[in-house]
Amino acid sequence: MSLIVSAPKKKEKQSPYTYAWVRQENGLFGLVFKENVMYIWEEGGKWIMTATLGKEKFRGERKTLEDAAKAADRLLYKKFPHVWTVTDPRVIVDPWRGDLNFEEI
Repeated sequence: MSLIVSAPKKKEKQSPYTYAWVRQENGLFGLVFKENVMYIWEEGGKWIMTATLGKEKFRGERKTLEDAAKAADRLLYKKFPHVWTVTDPRVIVDPWRGDLNFEEI
């Protein structure tokens, strides 16, 4: 008689995120959660942001994707802090994350 001992299977690591920004083929960034949506896209050299959060609608323009993403992030944090904590921003942050442009003094 022989006894076969095997290591227990490792559980897949669960993501801490429930929602995520998604980049579509046309370059539009979108976040959909519950019955709310936020979009960011480039148009005419500007980054346009729109959001429908409940019954409220928001629209804004920024010069860069970084500024637009930060503004959308602040709005999400202000209106839905519980959603903000479980939202994965990597797809929208990756194009400019770690870009430290310092001017010489």
